[in-house]
Formats: sequence, structure tokens, C-alpha cells
Amino acid sequence: MGVEDLTLEIEAGETFGFLGPNGAGKTTTIRLLLDLIRPTRGESFVLGSPSADPTVRARIGYLPGELFLDGRMTGNQTLAFLSSLQGSRPTSSAKRGEFCERLGLSGIDLNRKVREYSRGMKQKLGLACVLVHQPKALILDEPTNGVDPVSRQEFWDILVEMKRNGMTILVSTAYLDEGEKCDQLILMH
Repeated sequence: MGVEDLTLEIEAGETFGFLGPNGAGKTTTIRLLLDLIRPTRGESFVLGSPSADPTVRARIGYLPGELFLDGRMTGNQTLAFLSSLQGSRPTSSAKRGEFCERLGLSGIDLNRKVREYSRGMKQKLGLACVLVHQPKALILDEPTNGVDPVSRQEFWDILVEMKRNGMTILVSTAYLDEGEKCDQLILMH
């Protein structure tokens, strides 16, 4: 089963949500937008350009629902490594700490091994990693699944701040309360 006849437009600076159960097509739609899979018909655009355009990827921050981080690395090493993959210039440990603090992630000890982090801390670190290159848009695939309620709220507080700063956010979720935080919401079934 795939996604059929989906047309949507997301305005710059808004939070757009996909709400639906597992298997509804949320992740498939995200994969189409990220050009990880190609549509059998139709086309997809991100930030006004075809999603297959490689320059689009540099302007997007993507956080998958299943985030795999090397537990042997520290938070600092992870942030430095993943930001270098996105073409960001290396920054000092202090600069990375300042960046995380600006995001409201000051509770994360970047000198600890990632394997010692809770799931919520790993997701927040992942969010920092996808924001460090200052993307124009964020695409988040069920970023708070399995995260405790306090960490979910902290995560959304960060997203609200990113939106205030003009970031466009697309988020898929299975949680109705998270869907209510979006400017636009579509239900997928």
C-alpha cells in the first residue's frame, strides 16, 4: 500500500503535521519529500525546488523516528561528526555547548557517552545535530515516539521557539496533543 493522490502546500514559517496511525503513509510521504524514494507518478517539491535537487538537502534538517547514534561517542563528538557531514565548519566544544544552550538543551552533558543518554536526551541531541547547519526547514518523523511526557514537552518547546524564529517544520506524529500544536494538520489513514 502506498500514498495516493496527496496534494499539500506548506507555508514558510509554519508547523505542518501529519497525524495518523502506523501504516497510514506518514513516513512514506516524508521519504518522498527527502527523495529517499521516488514517486511512481506526480512530483514533490521542497522549499520551492524539486525534492530530487541535491541543493535542497543542504537546506533541510531531518530527524528520523528511529535515531541511531554511536553510543561510544560523546554528545560533543556526535554533534561535531554529524555537523561535519552536513558541511558545517568544525566548531569548538564550547561553541557546541553554547548552541545547545540556545536551543534549550542545557540539561544535556555533551561530555558523556551517548549510550548513557535517555531516549529523550538522544532525541534532543539528534535535534541539535540537524539544526547546527541552520536549515530553512525541519522534517521530523515521529520524533517523540517512546519519549517520556516531560521530554516530549521540552522537545516541543524547542520546536515552538524554532517556529518563532521563522523555521518551517513538518512533523509526523501519532499523538493528538502534538497534532494540535501544528498550524495545519492532515489526518492520514
